[in-house]
This record gives sequence, structure tokens and C-alpha cells, in this order.
Amino acid sequence: AKAFDRQCGFNMAVTLTGVKIGAMACADGWDNLVLPAVSASASADGFDATLDLQAENLASDEIEEGTKTKNAGLGAAIASGFILGTFFLSFSSFCTFMGVRAMRARSAPLADAKQTNEARDPPEKMSQKEESKEVEEADVEV
Repeated sequence: AKAFDRQCGFNMAVTLTGVKIGAMACADGWDNLVLPAVSASASADGFDATLDLQAENLASDEIEEGTKTKNAGLGAAIASGFILGTFFLSFSSFCTFMGVRAMRARSAPLADAKQTNEARDPPEKMSQKEESKEVEEADVEV
């Protein structure tokens, strides 16, 4: 058998009906390799290959491996989303708690000062109208 020392390849295009494969091209090196477009190869050579990617056409081992990889990736995404969500929810609750605590600490001296001022100031005198009303009520009771 003669040794084959060339680099070869082909283009693929995914369409709604399946995967179309272009014509294969070979060259002496990767730098010299020019791959024809899928549509150009189909019209120029009359070559029109469609790759049917159905489950029954693929190896069951590959499908199992792909399913496990998908499940592991989505599981990791779900777990990291849950962990980050829990962290940010806890952090925002902590910040809210600390903000409320700081507001209460700032307003506490004002409340204490208000109580101190009320204790020092004598009660306000009643207006003459209120005094006469109380006197009239007292006369009615007698």
C-alpha cells in the first residue's frame, strides 16, 4: 500500500432539512488547502450529499455520552445559579438589616432628646376657651 501524505477536508452546512456536505478537497499542506463551499460544490460537481443525523443513524454510545455531558453541564449551571441566587439574596437581606439598624441608631438620640425636652417643659396651659368649657361642664354636674 502506498502512503498517503496529504491533508483533506470538506465543508458542512446545517439546514432545516439536514446537514449538507460539500465536496472533499485535498492539498499537500494545511496552508494550501482550499475547501469549496457547500453550495458551490453541489452546483459545480453535481455532488449533493445530505447527512441524516437521526438517533438511529448514530452510535448509541455517542448519544449516551452526549446526554451525560448535557446533563452534567445543565446540572452545574442550575447549581451555580441556585448558589449565586442564595448568596445575593442573603447579602441583600443583610444589607437591608444593617441599613435599618443604622437608621434606628441615628434616630434613637433624637427620640431620647425629644423625651428629655418634654420632661423639662411644663405642660402647656389650657386656652381660655377650654377653661370656660370645663367650668361649664362642672356647673352642669352640680
